[in-house]
Amino acid sequence: MDQAEKKMSPKQLFLFIIQAQIGVGVLSIPYDLSKTAKGGGGISVVIAGAITQIIILMMWVLLRKFPGMNLFQICFRLGGPIIGRLLIACYVGYFILLGSNVLLNAYMVLQRWILQSTPKWVVLLLFCIMTYYLAKEKLTVLARFYSLSSMLFIPLIIFVSYGLTQARIEYMLPLTEAGLINILKATKDTTI
Repeated sequence: MDQAEKKMSPKQLFLFIIQAQIGVGVLSIPYDLSKTAKGGGGISVVIAGAITQIIILMMWVLLRKFPGMNLFQICFRLGGPIIGRLLIACYVGYFILLGSNVLLNAYMVLQRWILQSTPKWVVLLLFCIMTYYLAKEKLTVLARFYSLSSMLFIPLIIFVSYGLTQARIEYMLPLTEAGLINILKATKDTTI
């Protein structure tokens, strides 16, 4: 395998970032937003999108400042051995909880729409096996998988666009009926 095959192309990186932002949460976001933010769900999505872009920009600046280092090495470099380990533990703990949340959300969507009679442990075990299989691979393999699965955006956009032909935008008004606090709470759910 030559060096070009080991690296991620700019197109793959772009699709990797897009897929990481969207994830499986896009299937349950409308219900969660309508529960918390009501008509202000669109505002929550815009705020969450801005927060996500700021985090991506911060990570990009950090990685440009410390080329050739990964996030764990950067934490040790900036925080020293004690604070660096604490930052790494928080980072790992956060993503374990986030992964568990995504896993349960995916299960809930599948259970609600497709696998009503399948036991919970079977679906979660299959998800864990698939996650292990993907996690043990290199990042370039995930990027290739995301590039391939990005073709599913085309039917998604077509179906959503068709559904929007019947949309009544005025039903979203008033945008702030749930209140600013609930819109910000929904932003937290959307950011995940």
